[in-house]
Amino acid sequence: MVIIPLIIAWFVFWFVVNVVKTTAVNALMIATIVFLIYISYGITPEQILQFIVNLPGYIVDFITGSSTKTAR
Repeated sequence: MVIIPLIIAWFVFWFVVNVVKTTAVNALMIATIVFLIYISYGITPEQILQFIVNLPGYIVDFITGSSTKTAR
């Protein structure tokens, strides 16, 4: 009777460890990419975040063929 809960607990523990490991690896890769962009091109993390926030609007503008920016 004790073996089944132990097996279930082991699978849950294994799943949580894999999720944490994957999250840490992805976070490290993203931090490395942002750091390399900053060093290479001088683009700050705030500029990258602002672009990501505005990305849905850019996609809508691209699909509809309109632009929210004025020509100079």
